[in-house]
Amino acid sequence: MKKQIDPCGRYCAYLRKSRADRDNLLHGDADVLARHEHILMDLARRMNITVSRIFREVVSGDTITSRPEVQKLLSEVEAGVWDGVLVVEVERLARGDSIDQGIISRSFTYSHTLIITPAKIYDPEDEFDSEYFEFGLFMSRREYKTINRRLNRGREQSAMEGKYTGNKPPYGYERVKLTGEKGFTLTPAADQADVVRMIYDLYVHGDAGHDMGVSLIVRRLNALHIPAATGGEWSNSSVQDILANPVYIGMIRRKWRPAVKTVKDGVVTVSRPRASETARLYQGRHPAIIPEALFQAAQEKRRKNPPRPVPCKYIVQNPLSGLIVCAKCGRRMSRRPYGNGRPDSLICQYTSCGQISSPLWLVEQKLLEGLRSIINDEINTSVIFADSTEDLAIKEQMLENASGELQDLSRQKEKIYDLLENGVYTTEIFLERSALLTERIHALTETIETMQEQIREEKERRSNRELFIPRAEHLLAHYNELSAEEKNTALKELLEKVDYDKIEKNRRGNGSNASFTLHLYPRVFSHRHSAP
Repeated sequence: MKKQIDPCGRYCAYLRKSRADRDNLLHGDADVLARHEHILMDLARRMNITVSRIFREVVSGDTITSRPEVQKLLSEVEAGVWDGVLVVEVERLARGDSIDQGIISRSFTYSHTLIITPAKIYDPEDEFDSEYFEFGLFMSRREYKTINRRLNRGREQSAMEGKYTGNKPPYGYERVKLTGEKGFTLTPAADQADVVRMIYDLYVHGDAGHDMGVSLIVRRLNALHIPAATGGEWSNSSVQDILANPVYIGMIRRKWRPAVKTVKDGVVTVSRPRASETARLYQGRHPAIIPEALFQAAQEKRRKNPPRPVPCKYIVQNPLSGLIVCAKCGRRMSRRPYGNGRPDSLICQYTSCGQISSPLWLVEQKLLEGLRSIINDEINTSVIFADSTEDLAIKEQMLENASGELQDLSRQKEKIYDLLENGVYTTEIFLERSALLTERIHALTETIETMQEQIREEKERRSNRELFIPRAEHLLAHYNELSAEEKNTALKELLEKVDYDKIEKNRRGNGSNASFTLHLYPRVFSHRHSAP
């Protein structure tokens, strides 16, 4: 027997734009999500059900892993939170591959959750509804691939015609609509174009007879307080990208950073590595900012002095990678290798920051001492891991009370429907009372969700606290046996971050003196700990 709509049940809505929707928006249509929300709210009103939560997907992605809102939805569906999910059409749930479609179908089937659309109500447990639902997802995937191929062909054709196909213009240009035809081109942005010319001139010709590399150019731009494309400070990579981009000599570049999908442990990840061998160049319609001779001179210098990236295939050489934070500017600090046997340094790579560097091995040593100090504090004082059982019990009692109140509100909602049917309430009064009741239900539902999250986090912290000391002791005992990557992974499991600060440079011959301070932030504490 098919599952029926329960007016007292819990329902949510899922909203997502499709590619076709985004194309329509370019032609002046109203906001898609708002329009779809109105459709689903009208549907809920006709069915006498209350929508307690709306999931709004505002990012583009064809897989579950790239859509955070659908991940939250599926997590709650699998937990049995919802009796039904309202969507404009089943295709909005998934256009991913067969694995994603299977995950969605299984989540709704095993949780006995209805899929409610304006055209049809799908009960995944019903054989015919299940087949219809899966067929809809399959056809949606085919439609997605067809649209994707058509869009890619259109972009390639536009590039061949000299049009700019990107959404964001490169630094130095503005994106403008072509007159009398579809597509866009670029026009120089006066102030930024001058900066691009200065970058190329300094890189190729130097300044006052002195050679200028990328790092010195970055220092010059930041010293002149010239904002980068993001509005912040310049970095080496932003200048290198400008020096490598042929758009500045009037060319259109395609396939420069194609999306590469990989699967690891069943999770699909997308990266965009630089791939000059697959790049395609077309003559653009936009004017050049840089003479071609100057551009080619810059490329020749770049070939003689190539940047040294660290590809993902190489092993991690910095055990503190992504862990140390500069206390002055708040950015992550990085390893700077030297030659001739000189030890690596830990530096803040932003030239505008005055943070002083230290030997990497010394920072690593002091961090381990700080970790050992945390363990000793736990063993000697037992203050750090204060028992939070009482707080947890209070939160669980509050959650129970809120759940009981939500049940009372659900009964009240059922009662106002009876009053409407018996003629005690007019339609206007019913809508007014229903709106107030729905608002209270929404607020209470959000409160319950917040309490559930707090309880989950507190239980996780308690579990982590029980494991923190054994993990830390094991790491310290076997630290020297691990690779740099294994050390980095283990430290990040224990520490959220480590603040680094150094006020004065060490005097000559006194470089091994740890004249800096470290503040450790263990993942299970609400406060920081200073390294000795």
